[in-house]
Amino acid sequence: PSPGNLRMAEMTLPPQPQLAAASPPPARYPVSVDVAYPARQSRWKALFRLPLSIPVLILSWLLGSALYGVVLVMWVVVLLRGRIPHWMFDAVVATNRVRARARAYLLLLSDAYPPFEGAHELRYDVVYPERTSRWRLVIWKLISSVPHLIAVQALNFVALAVLPIAWAAIIITGRFPKGLHEFVSGVVRWERRVEAYLLSLTDEFPPFSTAADAAPVRVVTQVIVGVAGLLITAGTIGGIVALVLVASGRQTNVPVSYAGLLAGRVNAFQTTVVGDSLVIALNSAQDPADATLPILNARTGYHFVSFHMTLVDQKRRQITVREFDFELKDSNGKHHGPFLALVNGRTLPEKVARGDEGGVDLVFEVKDGLVPAQLKYYPTGYRLAPIAYQFH
Repeated sequence: PSPGNLRMAEMTLPPQPQLAAASPPPARYPVSVDVAYPARQSRWKALFRLPLSIPVLILSWLLGSALYGVVLVMWVVVLLRGRIPHWMFDAVVATNRVRARARAYLLLLSDAYPPFEGAHELRYDVVYPERTSRWRLVIWKLISSVPHLIAVQALNFVALAVLPIAWAAIIITGRFPKGLHEFVSGVVRWERRVEAYLLSLTDEFPPFSTAADAAPVRVVTQVIVGVAGLLITAGTIGGIVALVLVASGRQTNVPVSYAGLLAGRVNAFQTTVVGDSLVIALNSAQDPADATLPILNARTGYHFVSFHMTLVDQKRRQITVREFDFELKDSNGKHHGPFLALVNGRTLPEKVARGDEGGVDLVFEVKDGLVPAQLKYYPTGYRLAPIAYQFH
């Protein structure tokens, strides 16, 4: 064909289809926790999983104790440099990997003891961040993770509830039901993502998902969840403060003549306090009480003071009396715990059944020249609503 015909053919050729550009793969959260499903599992290992897990739990506890020391140093480095040293990052990730494998072993997800290195049915990896945010360190991450922590706690309860079903299935069939295995694995995955975020191994906010291929959360969602966490935290702190303020106003003050108590001129009726379920009375005191306690010796410059009280529980099945429920304040304002505390002649803690009378004997060591100013009792379960005998 002539050049003219060639040019005409080129002009009349149909347009060639354009190849579509390959779409980038969806982003994946930088903390990956993948648990391979085992085709078969050992029945006897599942049957004795709790005793077999004791070494694993001890190892996990020891590694966790060491981990948080390293993390504190890592946070300081982040504050100074804005990045995590590679060796420190690798050490924390390796520790978390062993701990995650230990948890998988306890939850029957795997029969293999967690190795320090090498292959395992649970794979745990974290993408190294070139920079780490200073301002989000610790406080913001903790507050913004509150909704995650609530969700993870709820999922853990569900996982523990279904675990006996999986255990029975393994004993009978030698298999962990695949749907339950995926669910429990997802709970472990979500838990470890939140932990990695809290430890600042990543600044990417964890997704609200148990899926292995879940993507990082959008900024808008982060802000909403962060505000929710802030409101929950503020509400919790406000509730605790309100409870303390309300309960602190419930202290029952009973004025008692100390000289009259020592002389026996104050009877139990004058010192009896009737609470919601308890009847408490201060019966007598001795100061000094060294002569009545020949087998005990106070320190040089100190003397013993003793008190006798009675407790009666009217409503509850029983009350537990503990040594730290009692406190003495001397005339210098110093607080003392009991040197010796007995209920019906027995050392504490001791239980008093409903309707029975518990005779409480307390001995305090007080510096010479000082006298008791206040004897306080915190009824069990009412630590913020004490009964205070004010001596005058």
